[in-house]
Amino acid sequence: MSTYNDIRTRFQVGMDKITEKEVPVEIDDNVVGTVDDSDTDVINTIKATVSSAGSKDAIISFLTGINFPENEANNLFNILSKSENIETAAEYLLSRDITLASILGKPMTAKDINNRIGLTGKTSQLFYNFSWRTSPPMGPGEPWLSTILKDGRRPSGSEKGDVVVDKFELEVKGANGRLIGQSGYGDAKTVRTSLSTAVKNIASSLNISDYEVIDDGSDAFWNITKREGRGLEMNLKAIASRLGSTFSKKDLTLISNEIITALKSYLLNLDVKTYGSILIDVIGKDGSINLNKWHSAIITMYFEYYYGIEEFHYIAFTTNEGKFLISEPGKFKELYDKGIIVASSIPSFTNSAGSQGGTYGIKLK
Repeated sequence: MSTYNDIRTRFQVGMDKITEKEVPVEIDDNVVGTVDDSDTDVINTIKATVSSAGSKDAIISFLTGINFPENEANNLFNILSKSENIETAAEYLLSRDITLASILGKPMTAKDINNRIGLTGKTSQLFYNFSWRTSPPMGPGEPWLSTILKDGRRPSGSEKGDVVVDKFELEVKGANGRLIGQSGYGDAKTVRTSLSTAVKNIASSLNISDYEVIDDGSDAFWNITKREGRGLEMNLKAIASRLGSTFSKKDLTLISNEIITALKSYLLNLDVKTYGSILIDVIGKDGSINLNKWHSAIITMYFEYYYGIEEFHYIAFTTNEGKFLISEPGKFKELYDKGIIVASSIPSFTNSAGSQGGTYGIKLK
């Protein structure tokens, strides 16, 4: 027998059905069902599905036309199709107007650009972070840049660079991107021996023939960190003390040249004539090392060496969160000295450093 509460509950359910407003769902002018107009998630999904259906062929054709593998073009479309504004995004992709020149040298966010073309929230971030497995791995925003920029594309088999814009090669460096090319680098641990030899040569050239190089034997002793000059500074100060006077400009020229020559054991094709004097104003007359000036000079040399090997036209610095900056290579020192680009890791000459560890890692701040 029904209780009072059972009857009341069934009555309320019935009333809810009477007051519920349902919206018909039509496909090809045929009503195939209804949906509660308060169920926004379902309605939005239906709207996005219908909108994306008309854009699918156009978007996939566009992506394969800029050298996306067909399966990855489909994967990216599946991400974009979650947006209600897929038609707006499709219209942009088929008539791209953001030129390289218009954003060159300007820190920007992918979010702002994606919002402009109708892609917001999670879809925007997934679009920016979209990638697939390659060797070497893609940097953040690499495929995104190739789709967003006017005349942008993925490089073909005969092209260099991470992104190609018209005829210009664009290199992409993500967070802690290493300044290292495909060739021209030695084993970083050999720099320890080279710096020790450089110190011996400096002492000998300054007529201190019996100088014993200071070395505590640890494999990090010759690393020049952001806070310490370690073994190199310790030895230069000891040599200055043995001289009984401060280093002259001529002495500093000799010292700079010897140190840069030592780094050639890692940067195998480094032009010592070009860079031999860059440390004259970095090393003090007492042998101390101005670490800010040291890293400014050395990271610039590392970058220019890397650029000389890879020979790209522009470089894009990107973050995982969607910030990016595209620059001319010649602006690197300025960007570093202004703190826009920072060293996220410094060269290491330890036993485990290999070739990757011997260079700087950089990031957009």
